[in-house]
Amino acid sequence: ILGTTQTAQVAYSIRKISTTYNGPAIQVRRSSDNTTQDIGFTAGGDLDQTALLSFVGSDNGFITTWYDQSGNARNMVQATAIRQPRIVNAGVLETKNARPGLKHLSSNQQFLTVGTGYLSTNNWTVNAVQSLDGGVNQRMLSGTPNWILGFWNGNESSFYFQAGSGGTLGSGFPATTAVQTYTAIGQGASNAGVFRNGVNISTQGGGVASNPPTSLFTSSYQGGSEFSDGTTQELIVFNSSLGSSDRQTIETSQFCYYSIPPTI
Repeated sequence: ILGTTQTAQVAYSIRKISTTYNGPAIQVRRSSDNTTQDIGFTAGGDLDQTALLSFVGSDNGFITTWYDQSGNARNMVQATAIRQPRIVNAGVLETKNARPGLKHLSSNQQFLTVGTGYLSTNNWTVNAVQSLDGGVNQRMLSGTPNWILGFWNGNESSFYFQAGSGGTLGSGFPATTAVQTYTAIGQGASNAGVFRNGVNISTQGGGVASNPPTSLFTSSYQGGSEFSDGTTQELIVFNSSLGSSDRQTIETSQFCYYSIPPTI
């Protein structure tokens, strides 16, 4: 996955990030007649926007499946129409920095789910390209009771790794609508760190991924009642703590593809 030496457990993206993956990127439902269709990649590895917009037309397009490129077939899915993230709005592609993204709306409580069992140790890595577009709370991967990588009260200063334990990370950055790359790395039962655009913003360790996360964009803690408006373009999870070289390989690719200015 993007040239790393480690094997990903799940890998979702609006671009092709695995040289061995030959399936589609997403499955989309159009609002005009609720028909679904798989949307693949261009020869250059981008999302096939021509096929997507031709299929949806002037209506809305929603994600029913975000296909796993890791080879493990752990696809993210959502069967309930109102809870499916949006990819096309009235015939216009949802984008951030001119790249497609999954737009999830708090008003409709939109999220995707995946089965359990892929994150089984206290050494793990969650990498995401995302932005918080509104609201106050946003989760990436969530289980019961823990959630991994997210915002609290609209701030990046609260990256929780286990919801009941107060394992907070960050250094006081307010959430921004700008696209960022985040890499959260767990190292054993008491150490974890978060890198934002390549810079370690952790202020304290802690956090155990003891319960495999199953949801994307929301927290199943407290009954899954925490939602926000946001855009997500990539999500990769490893069942190991990535070293600096692998982490920087992923982040550099994301800086270039998603036009994210790295912090130097």
